Amino acid sequence: MPVKKPIFSSVVINAATATVSIGAHISNFSYTEIWGAAASHFEFDLADSATIKPTIGDYLEIKFKYADDPAANLVNTGTMRVDDTVRRYDYPLLSIGANAFDYNLGNRIPISYTNASIRAIVETQSSVFGLSLPDLDTISGAIAGTSTNVTDPKVEKAESRAEMLALLARKYGYFFNLYLGQLIFRDISILESQPAARVLTKSDVCNDVVPQSRKTTSGNYRNAQVTYNNGGSPATGIYTATADDGALTNNTINLSSEGYYNNFDSASRRGYGQIKESNRNWNRMSISCEGHYLLRVGNVVQLADFYPDYGFWLIEQAVHTIRKSDGWRTQLDLRYISL
Repeated sequence: MPVKKPIFSSVVINAATATVSIGAHISNFSYTEIWGAAASHFEFDLADSATIKPTIGDYLEIKFKYADDPAANLVNTGTMRVDDTVRRYDYPLLSIGANAFDYNLGNRIPISYTNASIRAIVETQSSVFGLSLPDLDTISGAIAGTSTNVTDPKVEKAESRAEMLALLARKYGYFFNLYLGQLIFRDISILESQPAARVLTKSDVCNDVVPQSRKTTSGNYRNAQVTYNNGGSPATGIYTATADDGALTNNTINLSSEGYYNNFDSASRRGYGQIKESNRNWNRMSISCEGHYLLRVGNVVQLADFYPDYGFWLIEQAVHTIRKSDGWRTQLDLRYISL
């Protein structure tokens, strides 16, 4: 079988094409994609032969694929802002580091919402930042935030707009990311129910990196107890995790100290989010395999012959590396979904 050659099919700097000026001179490339704002980033070495050299504050977008693959089968990093450069004088080389949304979606100004639904908050923020919001109808209408008693307004607070979005995702069970001009805010249950983008077998694994699986019950809960407003009177709701969520112990996390949620729907959404957050580490897998454009954060992979760790897994982090020594590899950090 011929060796598959990865290429940088497009490089754009400050909205100008620089595929030849920069792309042909890149080595030791690494692109890390993870959940959340201001998180994804890439680094690479640039030979002195490059005719354009990025500097601090420049905006870069890099696309890469296999040379023989169709044009659409690529990974697009999205626009990154250069925030780190290192020049070596023993060997003419410039190391570049860039971060997605380094500007952190605006200033760190405290923000709060009163009696606002999760959907309304996210929709407002996407509009403020000029980002499109796919799958709006899948976002819950539950009221975010709590009050000190049943009748007071429900308030949600954060230290910045980006932190507000990250807080909502963490507390209420959503996947949050910023990519290609979109604010991605999707129900984790929808991500988990999608078909596998790739089926991986042991033969796909890089033979010099041993796959690792880890199971832990530390910090896991079977139940989340939430207090809410039931027609003007306080009530207690219990959200119970499934076996796939890691309900291996009989622990209950009591969220009553947070305050009163608006209604049962709001309380149930909060309980679901807490279980997903608390139990996310109970069954994880780390695999290094041949690079592929579908191995992206938020996609599902199926492990076919990794007994006893076969089944469906959600990609929570993907690190794509392109080096002369071993081509395109992808290191995956996976969270278990189901068999």
